[in-house]
Amino acid sequence: MESIDIKIKGVEFEVEYSYSPAEQEVRYDHNLTGHPASDEEVEIISIQHKETDFTEFFEEDWEMLQNKVLKQIHEQAEAI
Repeated sequence: MESIDIKIKGVEFEVEYSYSPAEQEVRYDHNLTGHPASDEEVEIISIQHKETDFTEFFEEDWEMLQNKVLKQIHEQAEAI
């Protein structure tokens, strides 16, 4: 589990999440090993502000939050 700070409407929230990077397809061979391709994925675990849990408050904006987390993950990776 990782965390990242995200600003929403001028308020900074700490978002705890789990990230799985995209994986390319591995073709099945004679011993049936392999797997299909998968997209990157972010699972948001909690959203906190000043030690108060706002996770349920943001349920309708889940996709927006996931996109913000992915954007920051990509920006941090580019900075390295």
